[in-house]
Amino acid sequence: NDVGPVWTPDSRRVIFASLRGGGSAYDLYSVAADGTGTVESLTVSPHGYGHFATSITPDGTRVLGYEPTREGSDDVFMAPVKPPSNAVVLLHTRFTEVFPEVSPNGRYVAYQSNESGERDVYVRPFPHVDRGVWKVSKEGGMRFAWARNGRELFYLDGSKTLMSVPVDTSGSTFSAGTPVKVFDATKYSSWSPPRNYDVSPDGRRFLMIKDGPARDQLVVVERWFEELNARGPSR
Repeated sequence: NDVGPVWTPDSRRVIFASLRGGGSAYDLYSVAADGTGTVESLTVSPHGYGHFATSITPDGTRVLGYEPTREGSDDVFMAPVKPPSNAVVLLHTRFTEVFPEVSPNGRYVAYQSNESGERDVYVRPFPHVDRGVWKVSKEGGMRFAWARNGRELFYLDGSKTLMSVPVDTSGSTFSAGTPVKVFDATKYSSWSPPRNYDVSPDGRRFLMIKDGPARDQLVVVERWFEELNARGPSR
């Protein structure tokens, strides 16, 4: 059971969570993107709650993700991308922080938290996450994505509308503008809590999963032999 793949910045490897270690918790593994070579074990959850990767730093040296805790919340962790890889907690509060993604210039990290009482998108300095915090979304926010140029953050609000927020990560402090609507995304699949879409490098197109008919169908035809005999001669 392999889940949650993320590309390394050079596109040569994929890091993912898996149960292939034989335990009950997901741990992180790394594999060549072309399927060659062996699968490398990266992390082993110290408490048996699991690790899930969601981002890799632009320099390709560290992977970020989230791990469930014994209190029932989630923390943000960071680990080297090459074994041996010991994960360390990067952000721990009494709230649930999940899906961390580092900005394209590596200076900030966005994540989803229920600190406000509902799911919202927040940004902190990286890697010194204790030096500031900014709430980016309005009226709820989830499944966010950085534009490749680092000047926009996209997210889905509480009504499943795709929003865009202009941001500035180049100065001495982070700043964000007013969210604006991009388009109604209710017709796109939302069954998965993590982000299930991506943004093209030029920031002009989105790759999404569209809702449609049931993916698996079972069709039963009664008395099909009678219909077959009626349509063609028997032998």
